[in-house]
Amino acid sequence: IYHNGNSPSATVGPITVDRTNPEVLQLSAPYRLFSPDGDGERDTVTILQDSTTETIWTGEITGTDRTVVFRRTWTGALKSFTWDGRGLNGATVPDGDYIYRVTATDAAGNSGDEDLTLVVDTLSLPVSQQRPDASISASPLPFTPDGDGVNDELVFTLAAASPNRLSRWSVEITDTFGGFVRRFQGSGRPPVQVRWDGKGVYGELVQSAQEYVAQIAVEDEYGNSGDSTTRFPVGILVMREGLLLRIMIPSISFAPYTADLFEISEEQLQTNLETLRNLAEVLKRYPDRSILIEGHAAHDHFEDGPAKDREQRDELVPLSLARAEEVRRALIILGIDKDRMTTVGIGGARPVVPHSDRKNLWKNRRVEFILERR
Repeated sequence: IYHNGNSPSATVGPITVDRTNPEVLQLSAPYRLFSPDGDGERDTVTILQDSTTETIWTGEITGTDRTVVFRRTWTGALKSFTWDGRGLNGATVPDGDYIYRVTATDAAGNSGDEDLTLVVDTLSLPVSQQRPDASISASPLPFTPDGDGVNDELVFTLAAASPNRLSRWSVEITDTFGGFVRRFQGSGRPPVQVRWDGKGVYGELVQSAQEYVAQIAVEDEYGNSGDSTTRFPVGILVMREGLLLRIMIPSISFAPYTADLFEISEEQLQTNLETLRNLAEVLKRYPDRSILIEGHAAHDHFEDGPAKDREQRDELVPLSLARAEEVRRALIILGIDKDRMTTVGIGGARPVVPHSDRKNLWKNRRVEFILERR
């Protein structure tokens, strides 16, 4: 209060508190790789963008050395635009990776930004001729879909990359001899994972101790295709049948028309040794069970009649029994008690597939192991 009685005062207008950052609502492009080379294919790229309303937005494109090659500003909200690959000097920028970043700072000092990666490539094949890349892997391994809760489901992990839109994909599974087992397929980009229970298109289960192949194939909108394969092993499957356990192995190789496990190719021999070692380890998990080893064979004379009967009696039963005995001797060496094991020759009496199915006839040439509580 002044000595003359006056009392001065002052007022301040409304104060606005603004803590909201400018926000980019959309920032995308229909494709990230383009080739501004004048061939009429992806010579430009359209940046689709939208934002909150601000005083000014700034968009800049920089190279890997952070040099600004393009700049543009907008008042209010961001608007979509098309870039032809030309820099500030009017010339087409060099091939390489670029970052497009939009930024804004409002009157209260709040800021917001967003960025998008772009690739300029004028040296590669025209985009419409570039093949897509694909990859596939399988886990867990070995695959053993026998219902015991361990590795019963196989997961294929898929990936695909293309500068073009992918139109279709497929994963095809084949057996060790190239026989078709199962196919998964769809449109567009493949999923990250495909899960498989080990059953073929007709419900048949994969075979023990076999190697299978899975191939991914992808195709883009121009018909360009890419593929990749992976091989995966199936372990020893122990199938429960009531009180019995059954193991079926068609991959034990013998010299033709003999019971010889060793006079075969080096590759077959190594496969035999690995299979028998793995089998022995599985059998050791069931010490309280007896083991009946059944030898099975395939008919050359598959039409019903005297020739088939003679082949069964005179050739296949003795041969399949001899092969079962040879496997028994190998398992004894690998530590399985000889008193647990008995053998029988079944010949071609119990085929898995018709003997006329020559492509899958290998499934009939097998050794089975029936485990029963003693």
